[in-house]
Amino acid sequence: MLPVIRSPYHRRVAGTIYLGGGGDASDEAPLWRAMLRDKRRVLYWPFALPREQTSSAEGWLTTSLRQLQIDVHLETWRNLDGRDPDSLAWADLLFVGGGNAFDLLDHVRRHRFEQVVRDFVAAGGDFYGGSAGAIFACSDIRIAGEYDANLLGLTDLAALGLLQHRVVLPHYDEHHLAAAQRWSMEYGCPVLGIPERSGVAVRGGHAEVIGGTEVFEVYGSNITPRRPGDNWSITV
Repeated sequence: MLPVIRSPYHRRVAGTIYLGGGGDASDEAPLWRAMLRDKRRVLYWPFALPREQTSSAEGWLTTSLRQLQIDVHLETWRNLDGRDPDSLAWADLLFVGGGNAFDLLDHVRRHRFEQVVRDFVAAGGDFYGGSAGAIFACSDIRIAGEYDANLLGLTDLAALGLLQHRVVLPHYDEHHLAAAQRWSMEYGCPVLGIPERSGVAVRGGHAEVIGGTEVFEVYGSNITPRRPGDNWSITV
């Protein structure tokens, strides 16, 4: 058994962590409505996308929010070049979208923004991670190898550590069960399988399923379904 990477980040998390299964806006509509109910300022990071797609990323999110009749002030950073860490503080919610988790980790790390995000959440800012962004919220991103190519050859895969002692497997369905079981036993860490039509909100040491379908906690042969509306204790 190989030990999962444990993040050195252990500050109390004051904000809420929203973990999306990687579906589109209609799939995750209950989660998006819950996380943006009282939010006015949203900062979008599309860094997991290929560079040629980042220019159209804001248009996608703007259209998605309009379709859900969600009105917020949206700002998109296509990259972190020249960004002041203090400029993150204006946002109510940091929206980290999907794509390649290895590329996302590399970009944020090269610009030394990992601790900036941790401090933002510790101070009460909310964090949304969809697909790659949800994986990035955990202690490490090794499970991203189930979907993504590590073309950069990253060896240090420690991530934000906003969610400790478990990892997220987005786009989860019954076909991923065997991989989740194998992964959880190999690394000694429970896997939180989140389908595209569901999501999880983590706040104050508790997790809640917000979405249209079950979420599954997998640890070897131990499979625990969490139904929409379920609330349980979770270590962060």
